[in-house]
Amino acid sequence: MKMCARLRVGMVCLVVATAQCAAPLTAQTIDSKTLYDRCASAVVRIETEKGLGTGFFIHPQYIVTNKHVIERKGIPEEYRRFDQSYYSRTQITVKLRSGQTLPVAKVIPFREHPDIDLAVLKVRAREGTSLPILPTLVEVGEPVVAIGHPLGSGWTQTAGTVSNNSYEHYIQLNLALDPGNSGGPIINARGQVVGVHAMGYLNSMTGKYGIRSDVLKELLDYYNIPYSTEPLVRQKPEKASTPCDDLLSQLQERESRLRQDEDKLRQQEKALTEARIQLERDRAEFNAKERDAKLFLAEYEDKRKKLEDDYEYIKDQLEREYLSKREQLHSEYQLKQRELENEFKSKKNRLEAEYRDKQNQIEQQQQEIKKREQQLIAWESSLNDRERWISAKEQAIWSTLNDHLSVDIIAQPTYDLHSNRLVPLRTMGGIYYRFGIVRNRSTNEVERADKIGIMVARQISPIGWEQDEVALALEFSSLVRVTFGAVILEPDRTAHAAITPPQSRYLASAMLDFIPASPLIFGIALTAQTDQRFRSTTVMAGFVIGYEVTFLRW
Repeated sequence: MKMCARLRVGMVCLVVATAQCAAPLTAQTIDSKTLYDRCASAVVRIETEKGLGTGFFIHPQYIVTNKHVIERKGIPEEYRRFDQSYYSRTQITVKLRSGQTLPVAKVIPFREHPDIDLAVLKVRAREGTSLPILPTLVEVGEPVVAIGHPLGSGWTQTAGTVSNNSYEHYIQLNLALDPGNSGGPIINARGQVVGVHAMGYLNSMTGKYGIRSDVLKELLDYYNIPYSTEPLVRQKPEKASTPCDDLLSQLQERESRLRQDEDKLRQQEKALTEARIQLERDRAEFNAKERDAKLFLAEYEDKRKKLEDDYEYIKDQLEREYLSKREQLHSEYQLKQRELENEFKSKKNRLEAEYRDKQNQIEQQQQEIKKREQQLIAWESSLNDRERWISAKEQAIWSTLNDHLSVDIIAQPTYDLHSNRLVPLRTMGGIYYRFGIVRNRSTNEVERADKIGIMVARQISPIGWEQDEVALALEFSSLVRVTFGAVILEPDRTAHAAITPPQSRYLASAMLDFIPASPLIFGIALTAQTDQRFRSTTVMAGFVIGYEVTFLRW
């Protein structure tokens, strides 16, 4: 234990130097820049699919953070005892300040302490700074800083003081902390972690809380997780009252290094002791398994010999039984074969006789079928002749029948001769009764017919709808049509409505069809309109084009 001896010598020197140089020092203030330079590299960024938080190294392989940073979304506190409540190691990303990403090897959520919002992540060992832990409760009023990732910003430091230390697990902080700082370290002037930020109230400077460092220390001891308590930053006095300060500073630095070496030796000794205990356990377990294996092999040899003897005995019995069964089956097979041969011969003779009878019956039926086929051919020829006669009669009767009803639709662009204006469109439609139908003697097609019916019309000018009409129509020989009617509706431009004309207006028209034998209507028309006293007479002329459809034949 040379290192321990060196440590004791250094302590003695430190006591002597302190006694020689004992002089009052002035009060110290927190050096925020030095703390950030020394501690920021130990702070990491932790990301999950739920969001992000903060963590920090307490050992080259272990990172401290909050449970709620790595637990799945919407998990109640009573379920924190289950591993399924936390993200797996492959779903958690740890990023260093250098930009490097470390894979998580193990998630340690302190499941046996669900009411304490602390967890540890184990990662691959890396070289760099690890933050020491203050093993005792921090004092109220002590200045502190926090380093984390508030609102997603990276490695941000804020400064403040400890407001209250009377809670069971928490300390109250007068610090600017936001979402993203969760799991981050609260550091004193000596670089020691005095708390881990866990929660806070929005828009409150004093409503920020962190878990006490002495609570963290107890958890780490309970789960055998290594850590350090040695201060990371040594404070320097503002003024020296004696020339012994340099020696004192050197001794303090030497003491710090010796304590760090002693902590490392203790951790290595603890690891070696655990490894030795585990080795003894593994050796004892191996010896027990070796004894069990030897006993098993001895039992296996006895059972194998017994099974081989049983196998030979059963094999002999089965061979004798097989030979006797084979002879019995052979004799039964020969007897069955003779029975089947006799039965086959009798069935063969019976089937041959039945086959001859069936063949004679089939020949007789074929002759009858041929006779019936000849009769059917004769009947088919007679039916075809009758069908042709009926079709001819049907065509003759159908040619004497005529369509007695028809409908047509006509468009008529006209010119008003009275007011010298163009009426772009008059649309007309009607239904008629046809009579006096005349057919062509050679083609039997309808050449002309007389008609009487009702016709309605609508007149549209460039400014819009002008009037609706209804009329009685007479048509002679599909050539000349005469209509007599009246105006039934006209627009009220002021009220924007359709009204009955205040004074009755009547109209008459004559139309000449250039192609009377066709369902297509094309010709010219002349229309006159006047009132009861034949005043305001209007005469319009124009072309007509339309189409007629006939139906209801008798």
